[in-house]
Amino acid sequence: MKDLHVTTNLYPPFTIITVTGELDAANQHLVREAVETPLTRPDVLLLFDLTHLDFIDSSGMDVILDCYSRLDQAGRVAVCGLSTHQQRLFDLMGITGRIPTYPTLEDALTYGAEP
Repeated sequence: MKDLHVTTNLYPPFTIITVTGELDAANQHLVREAVETPLTRPDVLLLFDLTHLDFIDSSGMDVILDCYSRLDQAGRVAVCGLSTHQQRLFDLMGITGRIPTYPTLEDALTYGAEP
């Protein structure tokens, strides 16, 4: 099993949460801890960069959905860098269409802040 690494970077207007490795029930608390402070800001736009995420289970998906719910589902959460398998999970869980997804970080930074 690969370790999970979570970094947070500010790139206005975004707070980028970069998740690398494997995200599952055993370590999802690390992502929850990383988003806790940004979630308290009223103008936060969270962008999950999953470009280097090798694995995600339902508990990892729940972290992203929880952020979406806590931000009143107001389009303030986006995801980029999904693998084909991860995109399929998003589709099957009905997340695609509710949470914006972008192929790359660059695409998200370019188009994600547009109204």
